[in-house]
Parts: sequence; C-alpha cells; structure tokens
Amino acid sequence: MRTTEEIMAEIDATQASIPELATLDSSSQVAFYRLLKRMWALLVQLVEKTVDDYKAKVEALLAEKTIGDLTWYQRQVFAFQFGDAVIVRGAQVTYATIDPAKQIIKQAAVTEDPVSGRLAVKAVKQGPGNTLTALYPAELAALKQYMREVKFAGVALDVVSLDADELKLVCVAKVDPQVMKPNGESLTAPGTYPVADAIAAYLRALPFDAVFSWTALTDYMQAQKGVKDFVVKQSFQRPSETGSWTAFERQFLTRAGHMVLKDSTITYA
Repeated sequence: MRTTEEIMAEIDATQASIPELATLDSSSQVAFYRLLKRMWALLVQLVEKTVDDYKAKVEALLAEKTIGDLTWYQRQVFAFQFGDAVIVRGAQVTYATIDPAKQIIKQAAVTEDPVSGRLAVKAVKQGPGNTLTALYPAELAALKQYMREVKFAGVALDVVSLDADELKLVCVAKVDPQVMKPNGESLTAPGTYPVADAIAAYLRALPFDAVFSWTALTDYMQAQKGVKDFVVKQSFQRPSETGSWTAFERQFLTRAGHMVLKDSTITYA
C-alpha cells in the first residue's frame, strides 16, 4: 500500500503535465486545491488498503484449500489428537476443540508409491531425552482410524510407527593430536569421544525420513574440530526389533524414518 506522500507525488506529476492546471501553484497548505489533493490521496489510500486486505484474505483461503497432496496429508498427521474423535464441520473433518497438548506426533512423512499409488505414512512421537520413539499400539490404532476418516475417498494408505533403525559403522578418522588422544578421547574433556559423539549428533540432526549418506556424513565429520580426515569403510543397518545386520554402501533410506548409532568401529590415525 502506498503512502499519502507517494500518492500526492503522483497527483503533482499529473498536474504538471496539464497546462490548464499550471496556475495552481499556491504555497499555502490551506489552499482549496491542496486540501482537495490531500483528501483525494487519503481516499485513494483507503481504497488501496481495502483491496490489499481483501487480496490477503483470498490468498489465505487459497493457501488453506484442501487439495489432498502429500503436504496436506502430512499436516493432517500432525493435527491428530490422541483421545479425541473427529467431527465434520462444513467441508472439513476436524476436532470440536483444537488441543495442542493432545497432538502427540513429533515427526511424520508421507510418500506415494509411483506404481500402486498407495500412500505410506510414517509417524513417531517424542520419547525420553528428546528422542523419537514409536507410538504405543493404542496410539497407532487411533492414528490409523483418524487417517481413514480424514483421507480422501478411494485413497489407499498404510500407517506405520517404528522405533529407530540401528546403524553400525566401520570408519577411519585422522585426528589432531592437539585436540584428541590417539584413541579418540578428548584432551580437555576426559571420558568423551568427539568423533563418535559427532556421528551420533549428525544422525539426530537428519531430517525425518531422510537418506543416510556416506558422503554427507564425511563432509560433516571433516568440518568438526580436531578431525583432519574421515572415511567410511563399511556400514550396516537393521530394524530395531531384529538382530540381523545388513550391509549397505553409499546411502540408505531408513524403514522407520529415523536411525541411531548402535555400534561403531573407529580406527584413529
């Protein structure tokens, strides 16, 4: 929205282009034509503000329009309230009262199978120490029923909630002897191992349902204080509820959507 000064400047420019109005050159602030210009500028400003406000309302309505894309489904997962039943209000399936305290989903991802078109929903809640953990059976059952009620008719979807996949690494780290001992222990904080701690921190910082990558981990580790070089030699993963490790190279998309470092063999150089 323009200021009154900007509008009056445009009026002055228009006046200057019309020879018949050139005589209106009084410097008095109470001259009739000056008062008229200011009144007109205020009117124009009011109209522009009204148009801008209406435009903002229309854009807000369009932004909230239900289109059923993957982002919309993800928002519905985050809106789930454990212990409440949904209601139909107009064209929306919602809750009678929105209660953030009951919105237990901490992280969620929704993907679509390119062949079958089925949607896969992964959701977890916050556990002890700000960790991510699977929903309890009753919570998962309630979320599944909720998604059946809010989804578009004809859409097939699967909802899962799993504890973190586990990661095992074999790697080599070249460290600065001014920062760490030959075994990787910190010189200034005995009992802590910065390389292992940094790997765990990297996993915690990964976006939910992101790909774990050797290259990305290597770049992150080489930026850490005291680490001169870092190389991943081998990597293994397993679901949290099984004891069988599976080797993988370069990258891996977790089944649970999140992972934790379970074991590591770090050779220091």
